[in-house]
Amino acid sequence: MIDRLQYLGEHSFWLVWLILTVAALILTAVLVRRPAPPASSSFDAPLPAGPDRSRRSGPYILTLSILFLTGYVAVILVGEEFTAYDNAQFTMYSVRGIPFPNPIWREAGRFFPLGLQQFNLLGRFTRSAAGYHAFAILQTVILFSILLVLDERLCVAARAVLAALALVLPSVVHSFLGLIYPECDVLFWLACLALSVQLFARTRSVRWALFAVLSAQFALYYKEPVFLFLLTFAVVRILLRAKCSGSLRKDFRNVETRLDLSIAAVSLAFVAFYAIVILSNSSLQYLAEHQISRFQTARAYLRFDWLVWVFAAFTLVRMYHVVRGAAAPVLLWDGLACGAMVYFFAYLALRMVSEYYLAPADLIALLYLGRFLLLSWGGMRTPFRAVSAAVAALVVVQILDWSVIRVVERKYVIQRKASIANVIVAMRTRDPGRVKRLYFPFTSPLGVAEFAAYLSYRSVPVEEVGHASSGGAHVEFYSAQMSQTGRCVPFHDFVCHAGPAPDQDLAVVFPDDTYPSSGFKLHHELEQKLVAREPPSRARAVFFRSLERIWHFADQLRPQH
Repeated sequence: MIDRLQYLGEHSFWLVWLILTVAALILTAVLVRRPAPPASSSFDAPLPAGPDRSRRSGPYILTLSILFLTGYVAVILVGEEFTAYDNAQFTMYSVRGIPFPNPIWREAGRFFPLGLQQFNLLGRFTRSAAGYHAFAILQTVILFSILLVLDERLCVAARAVLAALALVLPSVVHSFLGLIYPECDVLFWLACLALSVQLFARTRSVRWALFAVLSAQFALYYKEPVFLFLLTFAVVRILLRAKCSGSLRKDFRNVETRLDLSIAAVSLAFVAFYAIVILSNSSLQYLAEHQISRFQTARAYLRFDWLVWVFAAFTLVRMYHVVRGAAAPVLLWDGLACGAMVYFFAYLALRMVSEYYLAPADLIALLYLGRFLLLSWGGMRTPFRAVSAAVAALVVVQILDWSVIRVVERKYVIQRKASIANVIVAMRTRDPGRVKRLYFPFTSPLGVAEFAAYLSYRSVPVEEVGHASSGGAHVEFYSAQMSQTGRCVPFHDFVCHAGPAPDQDLAVVFPDDTYPSSGFKLHHELEQKLVAREPPSRARAVFFRSLERIWHFADQLRPQH
């Protein structure tokens, strides 16, 4: 029986997901069908009375928001190519018209079946890297718009500032600039969920309840730990509402509680789906390969994400006061905060570190802390105000610092790899038999396979397993990191030959190669030789040199390889 369910979940995912989604929507419609008079569920203090300046400042804020979004989109698009990490998932699939399968990797223990599925549709209309960013750009604009209207207690200017800061968080920048990260989809659907829950609390309209559950259903299948976020969000809201009403049984008659139960139900359905398909027969290889010690995990997040630690401490203190009755709960924001905090603690427990993993937690952390800081600023005593301002300034400086570094790093590496590909394409255009072998002294086999996929996308024939060469016209790859000739990586057909190439045409190095300190001089010399061979282009040269100078300046501030 379990084997049949596993097969159905893995090979008929869309059917199972559609059935679960329809069932969840029907359940929600039944639970919230009884109308009730709209009432605020936030238990928040009433909005302070005061002069309404939004009409006068609105046009200016709208103009600045449009300018910010225009600049943000320009940063996303400029210099983009399919040379970024793991972009072979596009050049080997959707770009060629081959649908990318749902990411259900039982051996690795990964289950995010909605990941990258939007590109199967985009691949029908465009083959360019810039075109592939269209979906992320649309998500960015909608996310920013939601953040502008989500919290009515703040003035429009404050909401615009927080929305802009949210988009420049390092983890958020990482997620939206890279095409492969499902965190950007999680951020989008969590924002839709928050807006829907808020509008349902205000209007009691069934359609907002249905959209909230649909948003949760989408978010769950983009990243495994999201179920902890949503389950915590729903349970905390139920418990806080019951505490305020004085009876948990009585609270179940509340339609908002029934909506929370629906969100909890779809989260538990995901857990069951994941357990049947993955946990029942998996070695969790991905988790084992990426785990580090608890001390290293905490130190890493302390190094590049101060925001989430400040947020976790503040949330724990605030929830303590809420439970004791010393503070009034705000159901939407306290639920989101507790969900984000558990999401952060989950990655600490899993001992997994990456700069983009915590994007959902970082987004909520910024909005939550910013909200309470701005609303309580006028009532703060001077010492608390000074400390809060100092901590906020340090966090904002770190956010901007890491975001700029990540943008420059990404653009520089992408452009360097694209430049090397331009050299190879130009040389083969002049003499098709000129470039026959490429030697990679420092690049990992995965990096070699990724570059091979990009060259294939650029119409350069490369050596693959089971594909006979046409008159020896294909390019052979030699890697110093391979112990024997064979596939570069098990999941691609590209061949890597072991050791240096005889009569090598080019030795290729990339900026993100890992090399020992003794290899620094050789890496630099080989890099400069490749630069000298690049076809001239004044506009490209100015852009690339600017990135290069910033890159090397930042590289001097980092530890040596």
